[in-house]
Amino acid sequence: MASLDGVLMVQLLNNLLENSARYQPGNIPIELRVEEDNGQVVYEVRNAGRPLAPGEETGIFLPSVSGESRKEHFGLGLAIVRAIASLHQGTIEAANAPADTDYPAGVRFTLRIPLDGYGQKGEGE
Repeated sequence: MASLDGVLMVQLLNNLLENSARYQPGNIPIELRVEEDNGQVVYEVRNAGRPLAPGEETGIFLPSVSGESRKEHFGLGLAIVRAIASLHQGTIEAANAPADTDYPAGVRFTLRIPLDGYGQKGEGE
């Protein structure tokens, strides 16, 4: 059974939200959803930024990678997200998200962390 490290999870979510905010245009809020699904906590972070180019869906999680369609530098933030997710036996995925009635097209990050780690690590551990 995995133990959840609250400090690392805060860092993970902070990096994920900061990245989404960096590519979010105008005054459109970032969409964050959290739900339980088949024994996992599923976090979905969505922004209305420019879509990912083919191959960026996985490459975006590599340290210091610049995408062909972007002049911005990805840096370490999303690599740290992937590393922390992996430490918790979780996964992180990026995908282009089509527009729907509630939100414009953009990029969706889906983080899955097994529920068995929640509530397992006590304070001071």
